Amino acid sequence: MDTATKREFRLIEGEFSPEQAYEILNGLFTNKINYHNRKNFSLQINKGKTDPLIDHRISELKLSQKQIKEIITEAKLTGKTLRVGSKIHIELV
Repeated sequence: MDTATKREFRLIEGEFSPEQAYEILNGLFTNKINYHNRKNFSLQINKGKTDPLIDHRISELKLSQKQIKEIITEAKLTGKTLRVGSKIHIELV
């Protein structure tokens, strides 16, 4: 990886209780969904319509959020913890 144009950052790394995992992951997904909702709201006000690509991305994020909640619920019911890892990749293009 060319460090001048590409970087990688560890965002999440570790083992978490179901409650901790929910707090971290739900917060991330909720913030990202809100970001897209604000963009769409701005488009609706300024141009009278939303962006179908943003609408699709919101749907994807909500589905992922639902699936994560199901995994966390399973962990709670079975008394397990969750190992969560997430990296951010940034590249100049």
